[in-house]
Amino acid sequence: MGNPQNLFFDGASEGLATLIIRAIGDLIRRLRNMGVIVLLAEQNMHFCLGNASHAVIIDKRHVIYRDSNEALKADNEVRSRYLAV
Repeated sequence: MGNPQNLFFDGASEGLATLIIRAIGDLIRRLRNMGVIVLLAEQNMHFCLGNASHAVIIDKRHVIYRDSNEALKADNEVRSRYLAV
């Protein structure tokens, strides 16, 4: 597909080697810098925090958190409750 305005990635890092995950992260950041809207549905918190600008946490079909990644990084309670490995 040429020149997409929006891209959706579902489980982009699942089951992949670290080198490939890093390359996908680089690609996502480049796309964002080009103005493409990228939506990540991802279980890998570190991958998301390194590549997204905003976070939404869904628990039992309900949005329980919505803010910037910077705010999520600073919110130890939410991270430990919902994103602990």
